[in-house]
Amino acid sequence: QKGSIDVESIIGEGTTFVFYLALEYQQNIGISEENLNKQIRKFYGLKVLVADDSAISRLYAKKILEEQGFIVQTAESGSQALEMILQDYYDLFITDLKMPDMDGDMVVEKFLLQNKYDQKTAIIFATGSIG
Repeated sequence: QKGSIDVESIIGEGTTFVFYLALEYQQNIGISEENLNKQIRKFYGLKVLVADDSAISRLYAKKILEEQGFIVQTAESGSQALEMILQDYYDLFITDLKMPDMDGDMVVEKFLLQNKYDQKTAIIFATGSIG
């Protein structure tokens, strides 16, 4: 891709990855507003639950998903997410793997054992931590 990657890591603070790609800017990519609206309507009304102990991550995910037409609810802990997902049906569940009270994989395991809904919920695991 004719690019480069820089990595800076400080023990106990985190790691920063910066990458550079030589990309050409295209002013008109050929997507009409009508086609863009059709894409957004694909997700319009689908309910998603985002579980993450990071307020910034929840806010950012909510913003992106709402722009795509999803109805978004958030949970700040694994136990809150489990309570919510057992009380109401969600088309999509996005969960952080590492949360202080209950990891995302434990939430999903308990949810799958107690799921009372006929419809399937798509599940995505995400994490911002390493190791």
